[in-house]
Amino acid sequence: MNKFYEQFCSHKNELSDAIATYTSNDSDQSCNVNSKWVNFFSKVNLDAVPNLLMLVSYALSIPGSNAYVERVFFNS
Repeated sequence: MNKFYEQFCSHKNELSDAIATYTSNDSDQSCNVNSKWVNFFSKVNLDAVPNLLMLVSYALSIPGSNAYVERVFFNS
């Protein structure tokens, strides 16, 4: 957990810049969260933030709903 915190603290300026890019441009307000993270990770060295990358990858892989699972059981 300490390494994750260190990676976050050392790159929070880049993260703030990536967020500011989207909040300052009205057309990007509707941009999804995946694109925001892609923008951030394109600006930093991925070898410098492996734990942050792993956490974001894991969080974004969680389905937003269980509709697919319910559909599978409903059609069975």
